[in-house]
Formats: sequence, structure tokens, C-alpha cells
Amino acid sequence: MSTAILPPPSSPPGPPSGASAGRGRPDPLLGTTLGPYALERRIGEGGLGRVYLGVQPDIGLRVAIKVLGTQDAPPPDGFIERFQKEAQALARVSHPNVVRILGYSAGPPFPYLVMEMVEDARPLNWFLDRGVPAPLAAHLIRQLLNALEAVHAAQVVHRDLKPSNILVQSVPGEPHLLRLVDFGLAKFLEGGQATRLAGGTPAYMGPEQMGGLPIGPPTDVYAVGVLAAELFSGQRVFGRMHEAEILRLKRDPGFVLRSRLSEPGLPPALAALVDAATAFRATDRPQDAPALRALLEAALARPAGATAPPLAPPPVEHDSVVELDPGPPEPTSAGSRPFLGAVADTTAPDPASGGRSRVAWAWGAAALSAALLLGYLAVALDEGPAPAATTAAAQRPPARMLGDEHLPAVAQVTPRAVVEAV
Repeated sequence: MSTAILPPPSSPPGPPSGASAGRGRPDPLLGTTLGPYALERRIGEGGLGRVYLGVQPDIGLRVAIKVLGTQDAPPPDGFIERFQKEAQALARVSHPNVVRILGYSAGPPFPYLVMEMVEDARPLNWFLDRGVPAPLAAHLIRQLLNALEAVHAAQVVHRDLKPSNILVQSVPGEPHLLRLVDFGLAKFLEGGQATRLAGGTPAYMGPEQMGGLPIGPPTDVYAVGVLAAELFSGQRVFGRMHEAEILRLKRDPGFVLRSRLSEPGLPPALAALVDAATAFRATDRPQDAPALRALLEAALARPAGATAPPLAPPPVEHDSVVELDPGPPEPTSAGSRPFLGAVADTTAPDPASGGRSRVAWAWGAAALSAALLLGYLAVALDEGPAPAATTAAAQRPPARMLGDEHLPAVAQVTPRAVVEAV
């Protein structure tokens, strides 16, 4: 995650600031400075780096500093480029609902990002686990669409919208300010929408993210559709379903996402919105945030007794999607695990926390630790413009396909986790 959540003074303290979690060794960066910032406390840790509370002493500015690499090993080849892309994506967007970047350095000694510290905030998971009143659900979706409109206007696709990447912050005058974070999988659109990256989080990724199909704003629209279904129904669409099963469902053009909800499911006025946002083909969805916002306002204006559309989907041509080899299923909390080709993070479900006045330190450490991994694993699949089907792509070993046969081959992958956050 590209930001930090610090507990109020009444919250339990985090782990000792001078020890490396799970290793019992001193952290050599604590007490040192990066640029003008003194590193006072480690607030997150993962296999690829750490996140620190930094303070600029002369003005007392508190920031979150994400450092790529550890004292034991430098970041792997290619990860610095992905890290810099995250910084560039954040730098392009200026919007109240998007976390702000304050600085970036390629090092030495380490590449690092400086971000605003988001305090007195909880991830959206916390609200989903407790139920969200319909007016608050609408308020949060509107803010998320506002954030995405600014992101897409900057020619960026977030590509990993999910509850743990959405913070809800309490500030004076707005107790539920949505903040979008973690642009580690961001896609830049200037070079086109083609990609060879198969990545995302299974419960929230669109079908096109599984097989090298074009990525664009409708990819983020799909994730908003899933989030809207969960917020308005009070249910997790996929619950604890195996990731392999989620991927199988999403390869089926006839799959209707809201069919996963138990009764009473969605309010009738919102069923058509979720159906449109989560259509199998990206071209059949609202094409951007303003289009989805118009559907949302129309749905909210419909009479409460309106009838929901039938679950049977309209006829859909079978898209070209690479069939991914799921491997042996592994029980997980499907909503919080990133899928990055052959690599997946092992973020655990968010634990329950106390009342509104208490934000546990564990929220910040857990969310930030997971993001340290998932944001940079995508480089292993060498994202870039997809080659023309008449040249290099035609020479690759064939992958098992559903539908057309002309897509670039993508290696068979498994959602089994092979990397674990510390």
C-alpha cells in the first residue's frame, strides 16, 4: 500500500521500533535520515522492503516512507522500474480522494517513496465486515468514481481496486472520506491498452485481466461493480471461495456476478447497475467513471419497488481468454489476495477491530506489508505492449485458449501462493 495508517494514542503499540519483526535484529535504518526525513518507527514490512514513519524535524511534518530493498538484499532487477512507475502514477493525479505523493528518490542508498500519512483511517474491509447502510454505500461509491475519473483522465488505470486498497478516513466535516491508495499495478495508457501482464486480485479483476486482453478504464469499472455489489448487499460476493474457482467462474461468458449473492441480494434498483459494470466483455460495460456514475444516480432515483432484471445474461460472444491452469485449490480469503501470474500474496483476511475511536496498529502494518509485495511482482511477467500476432507472438508455444486462437500465448499459471509477507 502506498500510504500508512497510524493508530491514535489510545491504540495498542506496534512492535518494538528497533527490532526486525520475526528476526530479532536491529533495523539499521531506524534513527537515520532519508533526505530531510528522520526515520522514527517502522510501521510495515514485507519481503521486498519496509515502510517507516518519517518526520521532517524542522517543521514536524509526518510522512510515510516506503523503502524498496532491505539491509540484506537489494531489490531484484526490474523492481526499481515498477517502483518508479508507481511514483509516476501517483504524481500524475491530484484529487482529494487519492493519496498524495510527496517525493521519490532512486537512491542511494535505497529507492524510496514519500507519501502523506493517512491517519485515523480504516480500510474498506472494516466496513464491509460490519455492514454499510445504503446511504453510506452510495457515498463511498460516488467518491471512488470521483477518484477514478481523475485517475483515468491522467491516462492511468489502477488495475487493483479492492477493499484493502481503499481507506476511509475521518476528517473534520467528513467522517467518511475515501482515499484510494496503492498504484503498484498501475497501467499507463499512452502506449495503448495492450498488455502481457496477467495480474490483479481474483475477486475483483475483470476477465480481460486473466489473459492478456486490452486493459483500460472498463477494467476498473468492473472492480467498482463488484465493490458496489458487496457494499449494497452486505455480502462478500465470493466469500472464502478458492481462487481457482473464482478464475473458472470469470472465464465463463454466462456467469452473472450477482447470482453469487444470497437472498435478498441487491436492492432491485441496483441490480442492473452491477450487471452492466461486471459484464464479461469490457466493451459491454460503462466505458468510464462518469458513465457508471450516471447509472448509479439513475438506479438510486428508481422507485424502491422496481423489479430487478432477470439473472439470465444477454447473449455474449465468447471472448479470447487464455485458460489458466489453476493447480490444486488452496482455501483462502479470496477478496484480499493478489493474482500475479505464477505469484500470489498471502494477505490474510482483515481482523475485526474495536469501535470507531480505536484504530489498531495492525491495520497499517498488515495492509502496508501486503502491498510491499503485490505492487512489484508484476514485473516478472514483463509487461509491455503486446507484440503483433503476425510476428513474435505467432512463434510462441501455444497456450490453451477459450475462443479465438490469435492471442499472444501466456504461460500457464497457478493462484497458489509462493511468496509470503513477513
